[in-house]
Amino acid sequence: DADVVNILREDIRLKSLSADEAAAQAEGVIVAGSAGNLYDMVSNESLIQGQKGRVIAVLHKRGERLWVFKLFGGDALVASQKEPLKEALRTLVFDDAPAEETGPIAATPRPALGTSTGGGGARLEWQVPDTWKEGAPPPMALAGFTITGNGGAKASISVTTLPGDGGGATPNIN
Repeated sequence: DADVVNILREDIRLKSLSADEAAAQAEGVIVAGSAGNLYDMVSNESLIQGQKGRVIAVLHKRGERLWVFKLFGGDALVASQKEPLKEALRTLVFDDAPAEETGPIAATPRPALGTSTGGGGARLEWQVPDTWKEGAPPPMALAGFTITGNGGAKASISVTTLPGDGGGATPNIN
């Protein structure tokens, strides 16, 4: 987890953590009935419309894939969405049909229920909170959502799946 967490920390200008430091910051959560790790990180400086930036990321290892659920935006808005994110992750349903996946999974969402279908029939479904609006996923992500808060503040949510350990540190850095 430390490699992925440190990439996310870099986005909000935080120093890297050792594997032990990252593990100490993990909060256990339930993702589709099994364990995941939630990391809640806040910048030390104003980054977004005069406020600190916050990233909440959940990492979930399933078979040979690492699933990354990332919520990013202004501190207050993202903090207000931590519990809805955890609830949405509890509703995930994975169709564990064998898949020959070599890249990102294409998203094919349905109203009020997000669905992602990848190669070989692998599928992911989840219930999203009413306040999350579906949008185009960012690069390498299979789904994307936005949240609009008070005063027009915005936060983004992305769902990404990566092979194995996320490809390792060197390919991610490159």
